[in-house]
Amino acid sequence: MIICNITWNVSTEALERWQNWLRHSWMPVLQQRDVRQLHFCRLLHQPDEGFTFTQQMGVQNMEAYQKLMQRLQPELQEMAQLLGTSVVYFQTVMEEISL
Repeated sequence: MIICNITWNVSTEALERWQNWLRHSWMPVLQQRDVRQLHFCRLLHQPDEGFTFTQQMGVQNMEAYQKLMQRLQPELQEMAQLLGTSVVYFQTVMEEISL
């Protein structure tokens, strides 16, 4: 399984607008995709002002990941246009291994 992690740093002023975007634009797109193990969390301990959230999404393989990211890219661009630098994000891609 491939796991995509997106970490969002959201300023206090942008929190409500970001949550609105998340509920009405981002999540509906994810619900239309074959995403497994969808987790969304808020970091409890953070040194800076604002909020940090993390989202993990599991997909079957790299091909499914690439298709998912291709579909999500317009949503991320929309978010950047709406909120500018008051929301910053980065993503990592991991492969699940068995021990």
